[in-house]
Amino acid sequence: MSASADYSALASNPAEVEAGKKVFSNCAVCHSAEAGAPSPAGPALAGVLGRKIGGAAEYPYSQALAKAEGDWTPEKLDTFLKNPMEAYPGTAMAFGGLAKGSDRKAVVAYLASTGSR
Repeated sequence: MSASADYSALASNPAEVEAGKKVFSNCAVCHSAEAGAPSPAGPALAGVLGRKIGGAAEYPYSQALAKAEGDWTPEKLDTFLKNPMEAYPGTAMAFGGLAKGSDRKAVVAYLASTGSR
């Protein structure tokens, strides 16, 4: 089973999604994760998995993310959440990262459960 499939399974696990929602509450200072909800400072993250990196409409991304290749996969999001500055040097996201792999996995599961882009 691929890592992406592992995250898909997590997104259907209510306990994992709830754990991710709790960790994400720290992110909610800047980001919304509900479809159609305005985002306070950063890009909205509802349906972020599968979306082009730096691809949220009308959000002024840093050059690091605006020029990034590919789409957000669970693996890329995990790497970014671990250390944003290392994953995409020059990112404007002022966040030190989530050290615990279980927290990152839970947040990715939560975001995978948020649906539409």
